[in-house]
Amino acid sequence: MASSRGVFSVFLVQLVVVSDLYLKTYINDLGHLQVVDFVFLIQYLFLSFMRIVFLLGFVVVLSLLLWSSPCFCLYLATTNQNTNEWYRGHQAWCQHCPHMA
Repeated sequence: MASSRGVFSVFLVQLVVVSDLYLKTYINDLGHLQVVDFVFLIQYLFLSFMRIVFLLGFVVVLSLLLWSSPCFCLYLATTNQNTNEWYRGHQAWCQHCPHMA
């Protein structure tokens, strides 16, 4: 998963650098020349290479979700808790929350 993310990222960065997209300008809705900013660049790449950008975004989100579990386990290990203690501790400070039986 990390290798595909690296390949797609390198491809898109190389495309931007080789074609000098970050130095280009465009005409906005008011007719003024605007320098290409980050949001416009991402929109352009998404419209030009929709599958690659979507796949890269999906891989990044999936990686974040997969890394959240080990990070939570490390947090529990450093605070010397288990998941039941963590859940009960967070439930105690929320007195107005409805309690499930």
